[in-house]
Amino acid sequence: MTKTATAPRRPLSATSRILLIGLLSAAVALAFGWTGLGKRLEQLTLDMRFVFRRELSIDPQTKRPGHIHPQITLIGIGDGDLDAFGKWPWPRAFQARMLGAFTNKTCLVRAVGYDVLFTTTDQDAKSRKSDAKFSEIIREMGNVCLAGTVRKDSAVAGDSSTNEVDYSWVGAQSLPADGSPPNTKLESETGIVQPALLFRDGSHFGLINAIRDKDGVHRRMPILVRQGDHWLPSLSLRLAMLYYEVDLTDLAVESDHTVVLKRSNGPPLRIPVEPYEEVAVGQDEQFPIKFLVLRVNYRGTLRPTVQAPLGDFANASFAGVVDWVEGKSMTAKEKKYLGQVMDSAHNGIVVIGHTMTGVDMGATPLHPGTALVDCHLNVINNLLTGDFLKEVADGWVWLFTLVLSLIPAWAMQKLSGFKGSAVTVAPVLVFLVVAWILFDRASVWVPMVVPSTGWLLAFTSSTILRFTGEERQKRQLRRTMQNYLSANIMDEVLKNPDAMKMGGVRKELTVMFTDVRGFTTFCEKNEPEKVVPVLNELLEVASEVVIRHDGTLDKYIGDAIMAFWGAPTTGKMDHAEAAARTALEMRDALDALRKDWEKRGIPPLHLGVGINTGSMLVGNVGSSRLRNYTVIGDEVNLGARLESETRKFDTDIIISESTANHLGTKFKTRYLAEVTVKGKQKPVRIYALEGFAEKT
Repeated sequence: MTKTATAPRRPLSATSRILLIGLLSAAVALAFGWTGLGKRLEQLTLDMRFVFRRELSIDPQTKRPGHIHPQITLIGIGDGDLDAFGKWPWPRAFQARMLGAFTNKTCLVRAVGYDVLFTTTDQDAKSRKSDAKFSEIIREMGNVCLAGTVRKDSAVAGDSSTNEVDYSWVGAQSLPADGSPPNTKLESETGIVQPALLFRDGSHFGLINAIRDKDGVHRRMPILVRQGDHWLPSLSLRLAMLYYEVDLTDLAVESDHTVVLKRSNGPPLRIPVEPYEEVAVGQDEQFPIKFLVLRVNYRGTLRPTVQAPLGDFANASFAGVVDWVEGKSMTAKEKKYLGQVMDSAHNGIVVIGHTMTGVDMGATPLHPGTALVDCHLNVINNLLTGDFLKEVADGWVWLFTLVLSLIPAWAMQKLSGFKGSAVTVAPVLVFLVVAWILFDRASVWVPMVVPSTGWLLAFTSSTILRFTGEERQKRQLRRTMQNYLSANIMDEVLKNPDAMKMGGVRKELTVMFTDVRGFTTFCEKNEPEKVVPVLNELLEVASEVVIRHDGTLDKYIGDAIMAFWGAPTTGKMDHAEAAARTALEMRDALDALRKDWEKRGIPPLHLGVGINTGSMLVGNVGSSRLRNYTVIGDEVNLGARLESETRKFDTDIIISESTANHLGTKFKTRYLAEVTVKGKQKPVRIYALEGFAEKT
């Protein structure tokens, strides 16, 4: 059986390598983006963007960041308030005293929201009287929104005094999923924590459930929560509805990604949401709780910072507001500050929540440990300003990733040096800058990690392939050139392989031709076995001199040598001078070699050398399989003819007039004649090179 020879596998073309590197890098980057680590890194870049944007937007005059709605006010229940009123919980009459600040004509608010649960009432007479005061002012104001939560376990929390588990009140303040008018037919598998019965009359209801990502940061907040056949609004959404003076009939769930809220003073507000589920544990089984969540566009934090020492939102302490209402004495500075807070609250939204240490705290992109009422303030700010975080579609991310992966793959293959680096790095820098500008100016979230990862993978892969390819090219070049280039010239060639490109370039060079006189007679009288060793000795000595003086050993032509200087790179000295020194040193080396030959009975052999300087074409000449780095041109031919003239003038080294002009006074030359060599019509002046000039 005969074996069929297989053709050698052809290497990939440059275009194929570019596409392969780019597409593979993009695919790996996109897959990385779906991993937990990829998502976590993208979240961190988003968090950093929130932080930088806030820092850069702080007004040096107001000490507050931009894009904060001026009619959002926080009344914080903090550590100082505990010192003033004692341990929490306080008698509800304290809440009534504080709310009195917002019944004055100079400070009428559109909505008051409690990020605090009031799920129980007390039975003793004093407490009942206190609760009644709170209930009465809630009923009188008519715009107070109380908080509740959807539970995640089977326990049901209602009014402890009545064991209330009827959700008809909540149902009447929720949105039926089928689009029908609000009704009381609400059922909950796991239970809803709702305000005590006493406080429901005249109040509104909103959920304060919060969602943490896996790293514990609150980046999303529920807008609506599904319970049975109803959608329950969040506290933030309910307050925004009160601000816009609309009710549940003006709210519509268009899809799992859009909630539409009609407004009395403007076009409908389209709220971008995304679905989210958590598993709740019932008595006998588990139930999924469906949320429609808003990815919060964080603009501010209630925590004081160096740039914003009073916090980003208008805020005051609970005790401070009570003192303001009751006309208690305070410093002029305190009075001025509280007056500004009340001005901000007028015709706006007031949120009351815990800011005390260790209570209802969590992390946001802007602060690692802040009161979670911070999240509600930012959601309300988004709803009032229409300033929502807009994430670009996946298709754009794929396109950015592909483009940023292909550019370094192309640049590292096609370009070199600074241009290649600039073309490689510039696109990713432009991408990051544009992504930041879109986020800063338009709240557009362009994912950075996946496209940047694609760029980095393509850049790294292309760099490795380019480095290994260059090293392979250098090894191949070294193997090819090491026998006819000096170490100095070889190093220069390896730094710039383009110097050896096919086709060649025109340069001024110096070419040398040598021939051994008497060698033909020696060959006729001796066997080849004796001739070849002698020839090898002579060529070895002559070649070493050429290499030592940074010459390029072109070829051996029988017993003749062709060499040139000035290409592929210039040596340590002028090319004509290097050629002249080589010729003189060759003559001296051959004199020493003749003495050894004489002892071995070998007849004396002499060297004839012709040297010419002029414009020549230098480069690789030949086929793709076999090339020769050589010089071509009329000036090359003249160099060969000068070597022939050495016999006529009985001298061993002849140089042309152009070479003599290059040498100047450094060498001793002797004018011979003006001759017309074969192939030339115009005569040329020739000189004998006799040695180095004598020092004076």
